[in-house]
Amino acid sequence: MWKTYAGIVCDKYDIFFIVDGTVLIIFILQKLTGVISWSWLWVLVPLWAPIILFAGAFLFIHIVLLLGKLQNLFKEVIKT
Repeated sequence: MWKTYAGIVCDKYDIFFIVDGTVLIIFILQKLTGVISWSWLWVLVPLWAPIILFAGAFLFIHIVLLLGKLQNLFKEVIKT
């Protein structure tokens, strides 16, 4: 579903990237100006966390599917 924000047409995924990018810029500016004393690892969380979450979900789904296929294969082997 398309929505308009400040005259820009966006879908729900664009809004996620806009918010994520804004948070990243705010964190970097705060780190460079000394407002926060976090490690750069934590300052850059908005950059790498979505990638890690996506990869984890991808792996979890594929492991579940693989286990389901193995279970069906073992059932067929036991029947014969």
